Amino acid sequence: MRIVNNGPATLTNKKVRISGSYTRSTLTTPPTAQGANIPAAEYTLGNLPPGQQQNINLGWQINLNQYSYQFTVNVAAVDFTDPNTGNNSYTESFQGAAPQPSAGDVVLTNRTGVPICYVYISPSSDPSWGSDQLSAAETVAHGQSRTWQAIPAGTYDLKAEDCSNNVLGQRTGQNISGTYDWTILANLVLHNNTGQTVCFVYYSLSSDPSWGNDQLGADVVPAGQTYLWKVQSGTYDVKAEDCSNTVLGQTMSVSVAGTYDWYIP
Repeated sequence: MRIVNNGPATLTNKKVRISGSYTRSTLTTPPTAQGANIPAAEYTLGNLPPGQQQNINLGWQINLNQYSYQFTVNVAAVDFTDPNTGNNSYTESFQGAAPQPSAGDVVLTNRTGVPICYVYISPSSDPSWGSDQLSAAETVAHGQSRTWQAIPAGTYDLKAEDCSNNVLGQRTGQNISGTYDWTILANLVLHNNTGQTVCFVYYSLSSDPSWGNDQLGADVVPAGQTYLWKVQSGTYDVKAEDCSNTVLGQTMSVSVAGTYDWYIP
């Protein structure tokens, strides 16, 4: 705070008592306000001639990233006579501002088993996908990564396609700020053409001697419906059973890369 000596005498090593109160308001809409009193404390002035001011650090902590403040400060003389006590209080406001989110980087990693030829990164508010974010003739090979830097912070929709424009991965409403990791896996799509409900599905790498756990959990795939799993590309054995554990379809050593459509029967 600032103390101004309005005279008539120079103040040398004189003490003042400073007290106050504050109201802080959140930066939300609508704001929430909270007030408190600040305990009085004494401070010693240096050599302060008439018409001069002295700054005093009161040590009051504020956080303008979360709040706006209004302080009321009261000053009283301790060991000298103040000829004018009518101007010993003032109010000052400090407007807060929430920090703006930083620009983000999108890091795409291709785990599909096929090249990615087209990538779209579009603000969610935009009705169109916009332009392909890969340069002409550029692809992202399986196992490789590609980074887009300094994307303005915001909410985006993301889409990646193979060289035949088949969608390999798509996400909507993604908040991008800082580093956003986007790993795209292969698609294993079951098409249930059996006329029965599929209740259990197993898939495992062909090198694995066991089927592992059921991949549907509490879900089922009704007749005529499809079901999608995202998996690492590779060679798999796949099996589907009805609700009585009767095998409806089983295929061994299938190559799952990009999108593998598994039709049963």
